[in-house]
Amino acid sequence: MSSSTLLTGEILLGLIVLAILYYLSSRFRRFALVERLSKGRRGRKWLISLVPVAAMLIWGLFDLAAAFPAVINLAVIWMLCDLLFAILRKFGAFRTAVLYLAGVTALLTTAVYLSVGYYNAKHVRRTDYVIQTGQELDEDGDLRILMFADSHLGSVLTAERFASFRDKFAEEEPDLLVIVGDFVDDGTTFADVQTACAMLSELNPKYGKYYVFGNHDRGYFNGNDFTTSQLIRELEANGVTVLQDEVEQLPGFALVGREDKSRMSRRSIDKLLEQAEPDSYTIVLNHQPNDYAAEAAAGADLVLSGHTHGGQMLPLGLIGLWSGANDREYGLERRGGTTFIVSSGIADWEIPYKTGAFSEYVVIDLVK
Repeated sequence: MSSSTLLTGEILLGLIVLAILYYLSSRFRRFALVERLSKGRRGRKWLISLVPVAAMLIWGLFDLAAAFPAVINLAVIWMLCDLLFAILRKFGAFRTAVLYLAGVTALLTTAVYLSVGYYNAKHVRRTDYVIQTGQELDEDGDLRILMFADSHLGSVLTAERFASFRDKFAEEEPDLLVIVGDFVDDGTTFADVQTACAMLSELNPKYGKYYVFGNHDRGYFNGNDFTTSQLIRELEANGVTVLQDEVEQLPGFALVGREDKSRMSRRSIDKLLEQAEPDSYTIVLNHQPNDYAAEAAAGADLVLSGHTHGGQMLPLGLIGLWSGANDREYGLERRGGTTFIVSSGIADWEIPYKTGAFSEYVVIDLVK
């Protein structure tokens, strides 16, 4: 992308933000309190209505990832409330109301909406799936997989908080642990990596621990104090096997670790599956859920992904589906003989809200 294109995009975004802030300021002017404080003086009225807008700007200087989506959502909800109450007034309702009901409703709705989103992002749930298969995967016949994705260590989920899941993960007694991409991010420090990997070293599933790269793991802005090689060494030193377009043959099944879609050099799924032993149950780890047709055609049995954060905030998930960037937003889907599961992630990238989903780790029981 050229520098001129980036500059044009930044200017356009800046104009949109200014338009939103102007709109919000014009809404705050409608409150009776602003009218009383200004004593009917127009200039003073505008200055008073700019106070909450200035507070939003200051919030953005300290925490843009939290402030920006909050302001956008407030503006959209306020517009919808203005429209709703305009329609109600047209039919004779609320014509004599003293309060600016559209504004009050917008503020309360946004506060509740974002509070629920913050709770969903910060509180991690357990999600479980039971999948039947005709194949013998273990001497006991069953296989339990513990899966998580999108920890983005150091932002919404601190490394210390991640380490606190040790007992929960151990209690699941998994046969296999898989980390399906975006373990780290640009804001992750090497100390975060060490803390998280130290916790993983204490987990000892029967068939091991495996990791594949996501689109954030190698960083976008070179802001980390560690290299990709150091990340790999730290994971491997703590018992985690890193798969980069590789197949690990295990008793009764094959684990296929795909490189992320962002890597132009990644191999096709049919070439990878050729490396698995015939009649093996094949479990594919693919961070971005975006190659479903090829994976189903190649005969993969189970495909595990993350990346979407479950949609995170409306309408982001829908945009991903409509644009073709993702084949699924969240949950389980079957295509032919292939089962696909997309996790909403154990955390998020920077934005501390999940209004369209919740944070989770996933337990999958493969049952004969």
